[in-house]
Amino acid sequence: MKHTSYILVDYKNHTVEMRLSMRVFKEDNYFFAECPELQLLDQGRFPREAADSLIDMIQASIMEAILTNNLDKMLNHLNFKKNSIPNRKYFSRNIDPDDELLPLNVDAAIPYSREQMATI
Repeated sequence: MKHTSYILVDYKNHTVEMRLSMRVFKEDNYFFAECPELQLLDQGRFPREAADSLIDMIQASIMEAILTNNLDKMLNHLNFKKNSIPNRKYFSRNIDPDDELLPLNVDAAIPYSREQMATI
């Protein structure tokens, strides 16, 4: 059975809800956390540090794409399908199941300006 990842952008309430997946692995002295749907990877000295860094990177990437009006283009490139809901955008993508993938839920507030994004 395939896993459906999604990103729901709610412009009316200035929120983003994401259901993605994450793989954590160790290489040499570092742990790496990867989000295959967004093709993002980050590292840390401990598994939790790597996962937290990845979540920060996901939030920053999505916020930057929203604020520069590049979200549709970015997610289309990553094979997400777009569905419109009034005042919202919903993107989904099916991925094949993988025993190493962990569920990853990320929520974020959409800032009103680029300056507010710097505080996230």
